[in-house]
Amino acid sequence: MHRAIVLLLCALCSTLEGMCDGAKSGAAFNCASSSTVCFISGMIFTNPNDSLTLANVENKRNLYIKTGQITALRMEHCDGFRSFEKVTIGHTQLQELCITKHFVQVVAEGNRIRKLHTEPAEAQKLEILKLSNNELMDAGDLCKYKALKELHLENNRLSTLDMACFSQMAQLQKLLLAGNRLSHLATTNSTLALPALTTLDLRNNTLTVLDVNSWTFDSLATLQLAFNNLTLLTGDMTRFVELEAVSLSNNNWHCEPLDALLTALQTNFAKIVDGDSDCQGISNSSICCKEEVLQSEGELFGELAKFMELEQRYNTMNSSLLERLERIEVEFEEKLQATKQIIQNATEAEHSEAALEGSGSNEEGQQNNAPGSTDSSANDTIVLNPESTTEQPLGVPAKEASLTNNEKKCRPQKPMDLPDLNCTTNLEEIRRELQALKDEVNPLVVKSRTEYQQLSLTTKLIKHEFRTAVKRGALRFKALTNQLNELHLYMKSKFDSLK
Repeated sequence: MHRAIVLLLCALCSTLEGMCDGAKSGAAFNCASSSTVCFISGMIFTNPNDSLTLANVENKRNLYIKTGQITALRMEHCDGFRSFEKVTIGHTQLQELCITKHFVQVVAEGNRIRKLHTEPAEAQKLEILKLSNNELMDAGDLCKYKALKELHLENNRLSTLDMACFSQMAQLQKLLLAGNRLSHLATTNSTLALPALTTLDLRNNTLTVLDVNSWTFDSLATLQLAFNNLTLLTGDMTRFVELEAVSLSNNNWHCEPLDALLTALQTNFAKIVDGDSDCQGISNSSICCKEEVLQSEGELFGELAKFMELEQRYNTMNSSLLERLERIEVEFEEKLQATKQIIQNATEAEHSEAALEGSGSNEEGQQNNAPGSTDSSANDTIVLNPESTTEQPLGVPAKEASLTNNEKKCRPQKPMDLPDLNCTTNLEEIRRELQALKDEVNPLVVKSRTEYQQLSLTTKLIKHEFRTAVKRGALRFKALTNQLNELHLYMKSKFDSLK
């Protein structure tokens, strides 16, 4: 019997030991404060899979974790926090935060919170939530907190935000969204009513256009819009009758919409609390603006830029063509002068040879006419040219002498004189020279004609672009004239109303 009892106890102990081995490891912390605040300093909780236990929490409504290192607080960890109403967590590098329905105020600024763990939306009591200087990228989990009065989300990583998320927060008084990456504020509701909202801070974002048509913020007193990329604000700002202070500096306002906005703010006696320092504002303010470049003006400027580019190209091509034509003319003149010089030299040499041959022929004729000079030999026979009385020199073949005499006869006496029409001896040579000269000149002529055609087409294109730009400029000038007339009538009506 005893032996059986011992065996039973051993089995029970081994079972309990296995259960203990399979249980989660945990961390326990004791509240140091004896008052209603549970104060914990230097809390180290880096494994979110461990359990978390707080001791000495009876009758305590506030939890203050001052320092430490906490990786995550999930819903299972918040089971031991349900007695608290206000929770404050200092710089602990917290990445995940749990929020129970019993919390009224949560402050966890200056951490690395990226994810929120929440309970179902029923009976949420949270009124103040301060999560500035964290790493939140989505605010969708906050829509269920309908009792919120203050929401601090400055310096997070929000890039998109649906304002309809706050439509059920009838008690929301402060909505602070400065220092995020918001480029557009969208709303899926046709009307966004926040009757208790007094402060809206949108500074240091990337907003370009702000549409307030759907806003029904009857209590809005402070609107912060500085340090964005805003160009215009659409909607009737005179509806915000409680508006007292507005910041507008360091944006990219267009002058006309800004003037309308400032007029509306002056109507409600709202004060511009800031200003730009590097420009002269409009409407007695210090807010910078720039004139809006309409699409038609941009097109006109583009056409004018094209025209200037085409004009520069035309001038460049024209200069290049003139230089080429000048070089061609100089080369042609040089070749022409060289040809004239060659012809002149050849003519002078032939004249000298003809003079020498003429004097020799006269002496031989006188010897032949003298008595006793009737004998002749085969080697000294004189052959006469049927076209001329010039005698053939001794020792020169008949064909060569004939060509020489014909060349002498056909050469012009002066370089610019026309040759004898009956001469045909050197016609082929002249044709060859002319053909060679033509072969040299023809490529230059063809190149000049091609460049002239290109220049002509470029000129036509420039004229067309210029006419088009002038017509568009005239239309834009007419439109501006009409706008000035309308502005004049508007100012006149305003002046008459002031009287």
